[in-house]
Amino acid sequence: GFIHVSGSSLSKGTAAVLDAWQKHPEWPELRLVANSQLAERPLPTNVTHYRNISDEELNTLWRTSRFAVIPSEVEGYGQVLGEAMKAGAVLITTDAPPMNELVSPDRGYLVPFRKTQPFRLGTRYYVCSDDLVSVITSALNDTPQVVDRKEKTASEWILSNHTAFKQRLSELMSAPEAIKAGNEIPVPHESAASRH
Repeated sequence: GFIHVSGSSLSKGTAAVLDAWQKHPEWPELRLVANSQLAERPLPTNVTHYRNISDEELNTLWRTSRFAVIPSEVEGYGQVLGEAMKAGAVLITTDAPPMNELVSPDRGYLVPFRKTQPFRLGTRYYVCSDDLVSVITSALNDTPQVVDRKEKTASEWILSNHTAFKQRLSELMSAPEAIKAGNEIPVPHESAASRH
């Protein structure tokens, strides 16, 4: 099945997701986890709305969903995207930063954006429901092997990224002791590719 998690956020592309499901009553159930007024409109019959659920309930929904449809307009880091990947849901998200920095074509599906709008110090990226329908249809038509490969690649990437982050943080946290001892400050390791 599919899941869309927006919580109280108004920037997760919920309207486009609901429009896509409205156009396709034959699609599998969409589990909508939302507390915002965007979920107050009449919902398609193939959408089940979850509101104010516990972390345990959310984790169960993540783990039992094949795809996470989160065409975010803007993200800080993209925690909800990381949660989806960690749980094994294959992401369908916006082809714009930072979403496409976490999700690449080998780790999920990217939806092109149609318009932008300045937002604070960044940019909001908007997808249209027709493009979302096209990408979801592609995902539904992909073989289980293709979807499994994307899920495996995403799971490996999120684990590797998290492990590397913890290592860099540990090295940086040891810097005050190194300074007191008169040693050089440890610099996080970076690859040659990241310096170019």
